[in-house]
Amino acid sequence: MRKLLFCISLMMPCSVLANTESDMAQVEGYLKQAHIQAQFDSVSKHEHTAGIFEYSPGHLKIMYTYPYHALLIADSKHLYYHIDENDSTTRMNLTNQPLGIFLSNNMNQWNTSHPVIQHGSNSLQFSLANSYGVIAMNFTTYNDTLSPYSIDMKDRQNTIKHIQFLNIQKRTFSENNFDIPKNIH
Repeated sequence: MRKLLFCISLMMPCSVLANTESDMAQVEGYLKQAHIQAQFDSVSKHEHTAGIFEYSPGHLKIMYTYPYHALLIADSKHLYYHIDENDSTTRMNLTNQPLGIFLSNNMNQWNTSHPVIQHGSNSLQFSLANSYGVIAMNFTTYNDTLSPYSIDMKDRQNTIKHIQFLNIQKRTFSENNFDIPKNIH
């Protein structure tokens, strides 16, 4: 019941809750081969942001362009968030955080964070939850093909953030695309 309430709280219409091995394998397979770039629009209770989202297996890069310029780079172990305006950098250990576990692309590690697959009409939501928060990636499904359209996150303070993808494109990234720039170490 708690998982159904989570689904409703993130406003995804879900009709069936499932945790089948084939669903988990499909999500894992997608995340291990996807190289995507998308524009995004993000809304939370206190903030509206926009920019460019890039994902490659095990890596995430978000370049904020509105309302300020900032850079977020993460892998399964660390997150770096740099705001240009005041030249401040936040570093965070992601080892036990849902985002870090999600970026590990490891089904065995996902199982330690209560993975849930939820099905809606032509949609699938993959979520991980633990005491640090919840992350859910939402996909459209067509002919057994996954295509991401948004990510929802909820932290310990119950702050919910919704990131909507626009103009998703498959990309090939340079080897150092997800490296931390020298000026923000």
